[in-house]
Amino acid sequence: MPPFQPIKQRELIKSLKKAGFEGPYSGGKHPFMVKGDLVLTIPNKHKSDIGRELLARILKQAGMTREEWEMRLAFFGSYSGAFVSSTDILQNNLLRPALEMARVL
Repeated sequence: MPPFQPIKQRELIKSLKKAGFEGPYSGGKHPFMVKGDLVLTIPNKHKSDIGRELLARILKQAGMTREEWEMRLAFFGSYSGAFVSSTDILQNNLLRPALEMARVL
């Protein structure tokens, strides 16, 4: 499973879109994304990546657990260079949650 690590703003947005969020839209001081009634504030683009602590707060606001986030990234492969090998899938029993997630999507 990919590690819970800093992420680029572009990759965060791409992953959130795959999770069903629309946007980003500009508004106020920060862009935001929408999924139903949920409005998720996205940090402005900076030179550095979005850190683990801020990513955790964004995921909490999005109603996503760290495990769901990591499974989504493992399934869709959004982190640069991160992937899950077939050995990882078999040894860590990742196939079942990935298939269940695919049914939800």
